[in-house]
Amino acid sequence: VNTTGETILSDFVSRWADELVATEGRDKGELIAGFYGRFFFWVNLTGFAIQAFLVARIYRWIGVSGALLILPVVAVLGYGIMAFIPIFSIIRLVKIFENSVDYSVMNTTRQALFLPTDRAAKYEGKTTIDTFFWRFGDLIQAGAFYVGLNVLGLSFTQFAMLNLVLALVWLGLAIAIGREYRHLVKT
Repeated sequence: VNTTGETILSDFVSRWADELVATEGRDKGELIAGFYGRFFFWVNLTGFAIQAFLVARIYRWIGVSGALLILPVVAVLGYGIMAFIPIFSIIRLVKIFENSVDYSVMNTTRQALFLPTDRAAKYEGKTTIDTFFWRFGDLIQAGAFYVGLNVLGLSFTQFAMLNLVLALVWLGLAIAIGREYRHLVKT
């Protein structure tokens, strides 16, 4: 979901830069570099603020199971907005917030899921997930994006709708994983 969102953002950035090159004669490479410099500044600043001031409180208020739901809810809301209001500034804000939550709350929560597991799950299962399954997921996403763009001819608005549907599925999976986590903590 996040990687497809990055592709949607990069397409809008490229179109924005093309418009400025055509109207103002500016350098496309500099425009894109400047955009992403500012974009990642805000992602990192927001992610730091969330990590420093909210993550511990989130765990105290809603626990790890509740924290699992935050990024899918952000994705559902964000891609719902993107699908119906595909405006560049809105897409930029959605992606800043999504990436900030991913790097702060979700990354910490992914690690916390392994706390109640046995040693083998921590060291063997986590390694397999972090190496093979993350990369395999990226490969599936790239293939799906290629098929969607080149075979099915989907627009970026349709990709946002697809991400909305996938985020809803993700939300359901997060609920199920949260239940299993609570079960593991109790035993």
